[in-house]
Amino acid sequence: MNNSVIEEYMRRVQAVYETGETTEHSFRAALGYLFDNIDPNVNSINEPKAMQDVGRPDFVFKRSVGQSLITLGHCEAKDINKDVTKKGLKDYSKEQFARYIKGLPNLIYTNGLDFVFYVKGELVRTISIGDLLMGIQPKPDQYALLTAHFISAAISPRKNGLRTAKAESCR
Repeated sequence: MNNSVIEEYMRRVQAVYETGETTEHSFRAALGYLFDNIDPNVNSINEPKAMQDVGRPDFVFKRSVGQSLITLGHCEAKDINKDVTKKGLKDYSKEQFARYIKGLPNLIYTNGLDFVFYVKGELVRTISIGDLLMGIQPKPDQYALLTAHFISAAISPRKNGLRTAKAESCR
């Protein structure tokens, strides 16, 4: 497995983090790079349109199937120093999480280093590719796991309870 995409992603995250001027939105360009390059068949859209009763997650993942685009999943990105596990969410984030878990069948919560995968509201896997300890400490032994999990979640939309191409093309 070639880890160069995640290595480049980590370089970008570290460069932004080292400025000391970051917020949640500061890492979106790096996340977009990661999502668009980890699986060449998946396109990410940053700041998609809001969905009724759900809200507006930070990213949506799409794949072309013939003349249609199917939605594979969504991602909510928090600031790099935030705990993105269900236990670590605070106030508004808890309300937001409840809406997203209920309305989004394939969801990733991330702070850029920790990636928490949910399918149909159930926690599937948590993968950490770095620690925030006196700067960012990469965990390259986890890169292949992140790549494999992201790709497997994107490959089988029916298995994960996502919309089919027919349903998406009718919208």
